[in-house]
Amino acid sequence: NFENELVENNNRLKGPILRYNPDLYWVNRFNQYQKNASADEFASYYSADPQAYREEKILKDSIQRQYYLKAIAIIEGLRNRKISVEQAFDIPRLAKFHAIIDLVGGIHSIDWSDIKYYYNPVTAKLEPVAYESFTILGSRDLSSQYMFVALDSTQNYSEWHEMIFSNKAFFKEYMKQLVRVSKPEYLDAFFADSNEELKKNLAIIYKEFPYKKFDKNDYYKRQKQITHILNPPKAIHAYLNKAEGDKLVVQIAPIDALPVEVYSIELDGAKYAALSEIILPAKAKEQALNYKEYQFEFNGTGLPKKWEDSLKINYSILGSSARMQAKVFPYPHTDSEFIAEELKNKNPTVEEFTFITINKSDKTIVVQEGKQVLNKDLIVPEGYTLLFKQGLELDMKNNSKIISYSPVVIIGTEEQPIKIHSSDASAQGIVIISNQKSIFKNVVFRNFAKVNDKQWKRSAALTFYESDVEMLNCNFYDFKSEDAVNMIRSKFLLNKILFSTMHDDALDIDFSEGKIENIVFEDCKENAIDATKSNLSATAIYINGSTNKAINIKDGSFVSLTDITIKNSRIAIAAEDFSIINFKKVKISSCDYGIVAYKNKPAAGHAQVEGSGLTMQDVKEPYLQEKKSKIVIDNKKVEKEIDDVELIIKNEKKK
Repeated sequence: NFENELVENNNRLKGPILRYNPDLYWVNRFNQYQKNASADEFASYYSADPQAYREEKILKDSIQRQYYLKAIAIIEGLRNRKISVEQAFDIPRLAKFHAIIDLVGGIHSIDWSDIKYYYNPVTAKLEPVAYESFTILGSRDLSSQYMFVALDSTQNYSEWHEMIFSNKAFFKEYMKQLVRVSKPEYLDAFFADSNEELKKNLAIIYKEFPYKKFDKNDYYKRQKQITHILNPPKAIHAYLNKAEGDKLVVQIAPIDALPVEVYSIELDGAKYAALSEIILPAKAKEQALNYKEYQFEFNGTGLPKKWEDSLKINYSILGSSARMQAKVFPYPHTDSEFIAEELKNKNPTVEEFTFITINKSDKTIVVQEGKQVLNKDLIVPEGYTLLFKQGLELDMKNNSKIISYSPVVIIGTEEQPIKIHSSDASAQGIVIISNQKSIFKNVVFRNFAKVNDKQWKRSAALTFYESDVEMLNCNFYDFKSEDAVNMIRSKFLLNKILFSTMHDDALDIDFSEGKIENIVFEDCKENAIDATKSNLSATAIYINGSTNKAINIKDGSFVSLTDITIKNSRIAIAAEDFSIINFKKVKISSCDYGIVAYKNKPAAGHAQVEGSGLTMQDVKEPYLQEKKSKIVIDNKKVEKEIDDVELIIKNEKKK
């Protein structure tokens, strides 16, 4: 089912899953069956409205409603060609999805009336939801064939996947993934990894359908088919139109169902580059060839005699590493038209700030020292390192934020830490999306606002998404955001950190792994530490004044606690839904509840807390242990059990 459980089981934050509503499409199909159909434009792809699963519930949730509206804006913007495929989709995941669809023969499931997409609220991009992939039997083609009809442009496309496959960046990544999954070792590894599960499920099928036979060789045959398709005997025709001084003008047309990238022209072994990028769309099915003119550098004094047999074009299937050659016919063809340039998908703003220096040689972007004011969004492209110089005091005003696709390095000194604050209390925070590690040392963050920007809707003032980070000696004061720091699908190390006066959660950890050491949490209005489906080691932690839960561990997380002090909190330690907490040396005082273990979600399992060296003082209810959950202290299980811990917690909070 396309429910929250599907999203969470794939390590994603809660967000809507959308489709194009196919109801009118099926009305048209019925009309056709009844021989009663006319134009029925209402049933076309362009007439279908975007629709979320569980829409009624989503619209009642203010946050999910906003995500839903953003997702609709993306889908409609893409369909109407107002935004690019890169802006709309997580390209690597979309590419893997389509490559595997081709491997298993699931082309049926990507009809526009069947597609489903998840809106990722962190990246503000769509991710494909795979289902109904059928079987390889009968598969002879690729879903991408004939789909790359033109470079990504503002034109409308007659079919949803023409628009996607006609995007160069996506097609290159898709081709890379297709080559990867078509190698025998890919299936070797898959079948080795899934062998036991495969045998178990085949036994279930054979019990009812003994005449059905599963043959792994069918998949290996499909790999050979894919490899064959990706290596055609020829993919272009090329004609020499004219030689003009230092240029050669060549007319080229694709003759295959996949797009082509042309690199150079070769004469007597010397290669001459094209004057502009050349990407040829797939040949239109059962239509005449479409020739266009392209110019190449030519440093010769003129074509030599008997050049006809030595002039060749070097090219490849777009995204493929296999290079091919085609002889250039020694006479011109006809049509002349340049392919439109692709739309840019990223809009970095680093060049708009006078206090930021860009060094393209060492790939650094440096925020200079002194008192600087950031009064509009700073967007950092990938491929660099964003550096904050010592002596910097950055004032983030006017609802500004920092979005970095590169790692961020902020290193101050103990005597002179780098300061990042918001004098007008409007700063919309920092989000880092990079596959390289960021470093924060001796940094003071202060007075960040609740995050409410429309484009980059996040819960945290500092968000690390699939971005490893190391923090040392950093202080966070007066944060009004839902989370001060949010780790998502990241690895981290936090040491000597202070969180003071958090208006909601302090540290939120989602689908991540890391260590926190020597951390102080003072006055958190909700939770000090909140971990979801994560592995966490926490040592030397002091928490004072958490209005809800000091340490909240959820959804199958595994947490190790050592030398923990918790004071003046409503709930000291809570474990939910398959989570496991092991601890040594924990002090709890002046709290309503000490240790709580229970199942919160109906589909989840029970939690477990086990440890030694526990002391409690002035705790109203030391333990809340739900039936089938487990709390073990010094090898002795807590005896008292409760039917519904969540109900008790909620009722008590209302008081």
